[in-house]
Amino acid sequence: AFIGGAGIHPISAFIAYEVIATHCVGIANLLGVNGLAIGAVLATFDPHALSIIAKEICDNEKQGIPTFLSTCVTEPGAGSDAEDSDKFQEAQLITTAEKVSGGYLVNGTKIFISNGSLASIHVVIAFKKEGSHLPEDQLILLVRDGAKGLSVPRIEKKMGQKVCSAAEVHFDNVFVPDDMVCRSSGKSKDYFSYTGMANVLGMTRAGVGGFATGVAEGAYRSALRFTRENDFLGHPMEQQQWVRVELAHLARRAQVARSTYIGALLSVFDSGLM
Repeated sequence: AFIGGAGIHPISAFIAYEVIATHCVGIANLLGVNGLAIGAVLATFDPHALSIIAKEICDNEKQGIPTFLSTCVTEPGAGSDAEDSDKFQEAQLITTAEKVSGGYLVNGTKIFISNGSLASIHVVIAFKKEGSHLPEDQLILLVRDGAKGLSVPRIEKKMGQKVCSAAEVHFDNVFVPDDMVCRSSGKSKDYFSYTGMANVLGMTRAGVGGFATGVAEGAYRSALRFTRENDFLGHPMEQQQWVRVELAHLARRAQVARSTYIGALLSVFDSGLM
């Protein structure tokens, strides 16, 4: 409540992603990535870190400026295993945050980062020791775009969703002050369990389901519109039985997908994990 908002249930956001994805899944993904970054910070229970992001969004909105965020998790040697608490020990993590006076020095490379070339704030997951898998060594830091040593050496050439860029984000002795480090207790601890991050990432997979459902719904609507605007052998295509059967299959698949991802979300919230 202290940061404002519309007061609607979080599931509403996923449904909105689906509706947007019906027209452009890239825009839906671009917005969903912001939600992921905010969710990662929320999982630390650090009101100060959350207020930094909220202020950035609100101040920019008043000026008509969009705010983009990124979540820097994936590394060259750590992909989906870095997001799964059961396989986390297999991840080869090299991005580190070394404690120095007044903050941390971050070194490493993150890859395939959505919004990586657009973000004004990066939510970065790093460890105090290279290759560490200990929860007490994990850090979540907020790094502003333009920080000395921060660079985006590569933007991926994507086949689709091009509006939401995926980029490589490199950190070369990037200094992050203490007040930009998420602290789970608000006092002494500056880490939180990677299980918490796994839960956040797991919940956002329903968002990906929403994106896919939007694409399926968009395909059905496009096919329906085409059949209404065209004839087949001199007769309205929409009146052909085989066409109606195919349209019904398209509609059914979209509905099944919708029921699946919303059901998954309801299970997560009902279980109390989020």
